[in-house]
Amino acid sequence: QIGPAIAAYEKAVAADPKLPGSHLALALLWLQQGDRGRALAELEAEAKITPDSVAVQQLRSRL
Repeated sequence: QIGPAIAAYEKAVAADPKLPGSHLALALLWLQQGDRGRALAELEAEAKITPDSVAVQQLRSRL
């Protein structure tokens, strides 16, 4: 069930927008849902928090 996971991570992001990994998790979930636009927006938000993240760089190369 992806919907509840998205809701949980959105709640976490709302509570702490700079929480490392939360935007990346949302990006992956949105990608699984087929929403490339939202995935990319979350990935860019994560890149601002963790600019040296290998995971962010790898996912960015897939998009």
